[in-house]
Amino acid sequence: EAAPECVLGLSLARSPRLGAFMDALDPGLSLDWNGQDFRGLPALRDHVLAQAGLEGVCARADVLITAGAAEANYLAIRQLVQPGDHMVIERPGWPQAAVLGQAIGARIDVVDRHEADGWRLDPDALAAAVRPDTRLIFLTNPNNPTGRLMEADELAAVAGIARRVGAWLLVDEVYAGLEWE
Repeated sequence: EAAPECVLGLSLARSPRLGAFMDALDPGLSLDWNGQDFRGLPALRDHVLAQAGLEGVCARADVLITAGAAEANYLAIRQLVQPGDHMVIERPGWPQAAVLGQAIGARIDVVDRHEADGWRLDPDALAAAVRPDTRLIFLTNPNNPTGRLMEADELAAVAGIARRVGAWLLVDEVYAGLEWE
């Protein structure tokens, strides 16, 4: 029941280096791991379009299957944000966007959600944080960790704020469908 005096973690293992494996690598080896398409199995990509209600809006080629939302967020942020770009994130929120933005060298503004307001994202606070040079707005829906789910009109308002300055809007919905009534 007593708190520990310290927590110590250490490893003497050394990370392997790619050069140690170069002789074993086949330069002709395909990166198409499933033998059909490096972006993911075509049937799975079609299912994603159907599940999202995006058939006829997006093509199969627009869908990339990743090893979870964290990888998808990583790839999107790394593609969209350059050093010096401006990002807007929420707090509380999934910390990945802030960590990646800082690692890239982005300028980050935070919009706070407040428990007293039911963890609602204040559209006026978001609009005030977004500037003409904002490159990316990153949100979670339902919010991680509060579980607050934005309504369609709230999402439309957020999209309008992003559209106003030509910013990308990335809404991580990894927990969508798991809400409790």
